[in-house]
Amino acid sequence: MSAERQAPPPPPRTCTTTSCRACAATCTWRLQPAGEKPPPRIPALGLVVRCTVDWFQRPPRRGRSPPLCPLRALGCTGGGQAELQDHHGTFQDLGGQTHRNFQPLYRRLHGRLQILPVLHQRLLAIYPGRLPAGTLAERQIAGLAKLMEAEVSVSELSKQLALKEQELAVASQKAEGVLQEVTLKAQAAEKVKAQVQKVKDKAQAIVDEIEGDKKVAESKLEAAKPALAAAEAALQTIKPGGYSSWEAAT
Repeated sequence: MSAERQAPPPPPRTCTTTSCRACAATCTWRLQPAGEKPPPRIPALGLVVRCTVDWFQRPPRRGRSPPLCPLRALGCTGGGQAELQDHHGTFQDLGGQTHRNFQPLYRRLHGRLQILPVLHQRLLAIYPGRLPAGTLAERQIAGLAKLMEAEVSVSELSKQLALKEQELAVASQKAEGVLQEVTLKAQAAEKVKAQVQKVKDKAQAIVDEIEGDKKVAESKLEAAKPALAAAEAALQTIKPGGYSSWEAAT
């Protein structure tokens, strides 16, 4: 029954996906020496044998390194680029020596393989990140410099603010003194105003009294006008000769 109900084999796409995942996790690049024909079959899964470049021969370092590592894209020029080429060549030489030392083991396990210094290439792949990191560091340094400048400006502003507070305190004291003087002068003016008002009231009382006397005098004058008119008429009746005879008689 178990033989009749065997599970169907996985589809080729699933096998390919599994193989690619295993290759991505444990893949080793096989670099065939130049001129040799790649073998038709691979005993180990996930090996790539379509490259006919021998990475571990020993040509000049600076003639070998630039094709392997695009140094122009790493953001280094001049002496730094030359030193990086030398270091890369050194790691390649170490990789070749490692290949020669462990070649029997690789032959026994996976056949004739040649191993690249993958870790060094990954390190070089990380190297372009130094340019944005340097830019970020420069920005951080510029930001710190601006913060220091702002701190200096804040300290200077604090000193100026302390001086302004002292000046404001002095001005407040002066303003209080002026306010007290103005208050005293206002009180004195109120006193003078009260005295003037008293004098005015007295003068007004005198004026009212004079007005009353004037009215009384006018009324008396009006009452004396008939007698005055009679006296004037009597004077008109007196003649000069009669006055002299009157004097002689007296």
